[in-house]
Amino acid sequence: MLAWLVPFCVFWTVVAIYVGGTGIRIEGGTPLRQLLGLVAALVLFLAIWGVARALLRPVLPAGVAVVVPTLMAVLLLPLSVWAGFRVFGVRVDRGTGLVQVGSHGG
Repeated sequence: MLAWLVPFCVFWTVVAIYVGGTGIRIEGGTPLRQLLGLVAALVLFLAIWGVARALLRPVLPAGVAVVVPTLMAVLLLPLSVWAGFRVFGVRVDRGTGLVQVGSHGG
């Protein structure tokens, strides 16, 4: 059971970088729906990790059977985030993700 701490801790770091540091925008929904979308993304991330670990555990050494599924779940994080937020009606769009300051259109 201690192995589940690895993907749980990795998720928060990687999702903070993905949502906060890349060019995506999270649009729509109330703050509660956005929070629930983030929790749903965590559940999907852990489900991907659990399935990958169950499939790879018989053929890989113990340490590698934790690291490889974690890397696989990280690679599928954009899909987890998109699906998790969409379940609660929040859109994840590509864009600059940056707010333009000082552009008044005039």
